[in-house]
Formats: sequence, C-alpha cells, structure tokens
Amino acid sequence: MRIRETLIALLISLGLQCVGQEVMSINAYLAIGKLADLDTLYQSGVDADSTRAAFGDRQDEFMRNYNAFYQEMDRYLDAHDFTWDDTTKCFNKLYFRADGKMDKYFYGFRGSVTPEKQQRFEKLATAFLKVYRFPMTNAIPFRQCGSSTFMPRAIKEVVPETR
Repeated sequence: MRIRETLIALLISLGLQCVGQEVMSINAYLAIGKLADLDTLYQSGVDADSTRAAFGDRQDEFMRNYNAFYQEMDRYLDAHDFTWDDTTKCFNKLYFRADGKMDKYFYGFRGSVTPEKQQRFEKLATAFLKVYRFPMTNAIPFRQCGSSTFMPRAIKEVVPETR
C-alpha cells in the first residue's frame, strides 16, 4: 500500500510540475471551479491529527517556515517599492510541489485594493515565487491556507518610544 501511495504522489508531483506556477486572486480561480480539485491533490501541511498532516510531527517547524514565507515576500515587495495604502488583510491558499517550489498561490484581499495595485501585487508575487523555494520538502505535494496582514511602510517604520 505504501509503494502505491508513493507512486501516486510521484505521478501527481510530475504532473503538477508541467502545469506551471500560477498567481491569481482566489475569486478568479473560484470562477474556474477547480479549487476543490486542488485540495485533493495536495495534502494539508498541518492537521490536528498529525497522521493526516503532510509534515506529521514536524508541524511546528512547518508553521515557522510558513510564517517566514510572508516575511520574505513582504521584504521583496518593499525592495521593489510596492507600498500598501492601508493595512490590508488577505486570505491565502498556497500549493507547493514536493520539492518546496510554489506551484500555485491564490489570494483574496479583504477591503479596498485598486485593480492597479492588485495587478502590480500579482506581477511582483509571480516574480518572487519564481525564485522562492520553501525550505522544507516532502514526499508529496502540500498546501496551506491562512490569513496575512500587509501593512503600509509608514506603520512598519514606527519605532516605539523608549524612556
């Protein structure tokens, strides 16, 4: 049974590598109607039952790296002069190949983001993900979803007073 699961995971992984990387709003992808299909092809990185999680007993390490992903992406956006007008909350679904390379990144901004800002974000996120590799690998493709908050540079640069 284990050999069969490994073979299936390998075939899925090879097939997904041919699909190519995608960055798009989650609403655009929902319109295509394939999001539920993806969740069956990628195992959740974490789960309350560690036997169902892609990273099993390494879930804490996975979450540290998952959180670091957002920090790295935020630094990349800053380095390319991308600024947020307001604090912007975002729902994210990330899909990784087994080798840690991002396969798909879907986002959904909560609040007001102009179409121009969203287009620039998508372009920069695509460029970032071409070079980004998640620091952990797995025998099977994996996914994670969650929320992030992007902050305007002025708020990030606020230094607390010392007395």
